[in-house]
Amino acid sequence: MRLFGVAEGEEGNSVPQFIVKLLRSELPLPQELYLKIQRAHRSGVQKPRPEAPPRPIIINFQEFKTKDTVLREAWKKGKIQLGSRRLYFDHDYVTEIVKKRREYNGIKKALKEKGIRFQTPYTNIRIHWDTGTRSYTSAQES
Repeated sequence: MRLFGVAEGEEGNSVPQFIVKLLRSELPLPQELYLKIQRAHRSGVQKPRPEAPPRPIIINFQEFKTKDTVLREAWKKGKIQLGSRRLYFDHDYVTEIVKKRREYNGIKKALKEKGIRFQTPYTNIRIHWDTGTRSYTSAQES
């Protein structure tokens, strides 16, 4: 799973401990849910320039079910903030999938501006038009 929006250095000395504390405080997770974080770290090797956006945090759970629960709760809650920054949770997609999903960025921005609901499952975009829901497999599709 990837977590976007956490300022560089805000995680302190232990990224896994920071993530556990963040998830427990921000999400309505069952108390008995043991998060079992196998690994958590910043992506990339170099710290970005101060004006650049912070690197995402990659979180590797030992169990898929735990990751799925955390993602669903984060998406259900919607707006999650840490200080003045908004946090976003998503799957940790492979590079090819990220490129495909990036093709929809312009479309997603226009839909948000018009208040039209949409979803981007995997490499598709699902738009909830007034006339019904339609899925598209490409940003070029008419």
